[in-house]
Amino acid sequence: MKIRFFPLLIGIYLIFFLGIFSAYAQEIPSIAILPLSVRDEVDGYLGFYLRDLIKDVLDDMEQIEVIDNILIDEMLRESKISRNVVLVQSMAQVLGKRIGADYLLSGSYRIRQLGDRERLVVSMRLFDLNQGAMIDLKSTVFDFNNPNEFRQLMIPEVLKSFNIDLTEPIKPFIYDPQLIFPLYRGVEKMDEALRTYGSAQFPDKPLWKEAFAQAQETVDAVPEYLESYYYLAYMYQKTGWLAKEVETWMKYVDLLEVTGKGKNSIPRASRAYLRLANSYISQKKYDMAEKSINQALNMNPGNAEAYFLLGKISYDQGKSAEAQEYWNKAYFLDPSLKEAQYFAGEAGKAAVYGKDAYESYRTGYTFYANGDLKTAEGYFRNAVQLNPNMKEAQYWLGRTLYDLGKLSDAEVTWRKVIEIDPFDSQAKRFLEKTIQEKQYGRNALIQFRQGFDLYQEAKYVEAIPYFERAVQESPRFQDAHEYLARSYYLLGQKDKYLKEREKSLNLIEQPLDKAWQFYLVGYELFSWNEKGKAIDYLQKAVALNNRLSEAHLLLGEIYGSMNQWKQAAYHYTQASSVEENSTEEDQSSVLWGASVSYIQLGEWDKALEFLNELVKKYPYADFIEEAESLRIEAMVKKGSYRDARVSVQQFQLRFPSGRFREKIQFYYALSFYQEKQWKEAAQALESFYKNYPQSQYRKETLEALGYSYRNLGQEEKARDYFAQIEGQENAFLVADTFYQEKKWQQA
Repeated sequence: MKIRFFPLLIGIYLIFFLGIFSAYAQEIPSIAILPLSVRDEVDGYLGFYLRDLIKDVLDDMEQIEVIDNILIDEMLRESKISRNVVLVQSMAQVLGKRIGADYLLSGSYRIRQLGDRERLVVSMRLFDLNQGAMIDLKSTVFDFNNPNEFRQLMIPEVLKSFNIDLTEPIKPFIYDPQLIFPLYRGVEKMDEALRTYGSAQFPDKPLWKEAFAQAQETVDAVPEYLESYYYLAYMYQKTGWLAKEVETWMKYVDLLEVTGKGKNSIPRASRAYLRLANSYISQKKYDMAEKSINQALNMNPGNAEAYFLLGKISYDQGKSAEAQEYWNKAYFLDPSLKEAQYFAGEAGKAAVYGKDAYESYRTGYTFYANGDLKTAEGYFRNAVQLNPNMKEAQYWLGRTLYDLGKLSDAEVTWRKVIEIDPFDSQAKRFLEKTIQEKQYGRNALIQFRQGFDLYQEAKYVEAIPYFERAVQESPRFQDAHEYLARSYYLLGQKDKYLKEREKSLNLIEQPLDKAWQFYLVGYELFSWNEKGKAIDYLQKAVALNNRLSEAHLLLGEIYGSMNQWKQAAYHYTQASSVEENSTEEDQSSVLWGASVSYIQLGEWDKALEFLNELVKKYPYADFIEEAESLRIEAMVKKGSYRDARVSVQQFQLRFPSGRFREKIQFYYALSFYQEKQWKEAAQALESFYKNYPQSQYRKETLEALGYSYRNLGQEEKARDYFAQIEGQENAFLVADTFYQEKKWQQA
């Protein structure tokens, strides 16, 4: 038989919490009266009897609300509080909060033989739960068979604690106690049965047979005693004897209407109608249930619990949207009814996904949470069959199949989840794990993940055995080989690193993935200064993927460090042609490396091309000042003299105290010389020589000054500058000045 989680949950809620339903929301203080506990080896039934003697009177008081007995007794059993326990303040606070009471009245009793009569000694304690106070009331001694004496003594003491004056005489208890006692013996047997049998509460159990017989004895003897039907109906409810429960609640309501029992008759009738409705709901007699609910609503149109039950009926009939409305209304009428808010949310989901599909999903989830994966799988499969687009059901079906090791089915399910929601990162992660487990085996992956966790903590020595076991379990487990190699790398074990790296590389089938791994090996070898080996791997990388800019960039850097500028320039140029996957830092490094390489090769046109792009795209790069100075040099070498001089002016504004000022001022002066503007050249070169007499460009400056003055017809000045050039070359240049002046002897 299929178990449905959601209806079961509602049913449990109704059975347990129906006792808390109040017919009216009242501002007056509420009191919970506990059955009195037994202090000696005497009959425990008297505790229930004495409780009702007090409750019967307080029910008629306008100034106080008495909480339903059934709720109180359920809470005592659920809290596993013994009948014999004497409550202390801390226990009373917890219990009172759960019941929802302002005051808690508890007590104990014992029997004393005084002369030829039995006397009851009763001690009562009142807990003010709001103030955290405890009041011990005066003990009462009365005749065992005289309930009126007990009420006359005890009731005023209780009311005094509430500051309530007794304005009318306490009504007498008109029934013979000996005829009433069987009912309370039955109630005690019921309490024992509920504490004994657990979930197996059936009417043919011995304790239940006794309970029914004794309660019926009072019904037969005193048919007008209202509480008999109240307790008997509850007994039928707890044992699942639904027809008898309905019959008994109807008698209770009829008798309540006849007797018109005090100010609480309407709330008690309303509560009875709701319990009657709940019994009809259990029998799926929804029309009868609605009639009972409507009778409760006629008494109090704002009864939140009535709308709660209407929600249950609508939900059972497949009207999820209508159920949601009823439950929302119940929560609106009574915000403390949190269950109504919860069920409204669940009904809303059922309306979206379909009631049967959603119930099957929720039931499956319950079994999954309890570890019953096979049963959970059945419910999840049923849910996705009813509604294939219900993502939650598909997701948990995937989880269940994955946990059961049904990886092929799990993979199909994860793909369905991602089809429904392409952004579900959890499904993507589980799909990846599922595919990996299909490929490598679950145990290999467990070993790998344990090793990976240690690797993440930089515990490389401890991680290595796990990676080794993973590759033993699955020799083609590429990631395990890779992280085993990385562990060796980080421990500086070069030979083991390369051995594992090769195994890892041989397992990669996709050329682009393999190219990237070749690049990583090259990079790691370069970090060990193994430039030759690094070049080999990097060349393999670009052979597989010529657009792998990272590999070209690193090759350019290695060849540049080895002064192999032609190869460096080639790889920098290749890297510059691939921009889409490069970072800004890499792109600026590529342009800078290419510029330097072409300058070293004397290819000033190519160098200037890269330098122009560099200063345009990355004006704030770390090396921009040097790049600007090289750009000016390249312009002069290339013959762009006017552009060079404009760039010099911009450079001086941007870098007024830069370390390349000497260089750019030299090329500024040289631009005039190269352009054969001899006068401007002589002035600029004179100024430069004056500012930097020991410049690295001293020889070039003196030579250019000499030729500038020669072209201006001033051989004597030219001779002065040629004479300052160090070495043998100055003798020829000085002689040539005499020759130009036709001073043959001096020449």
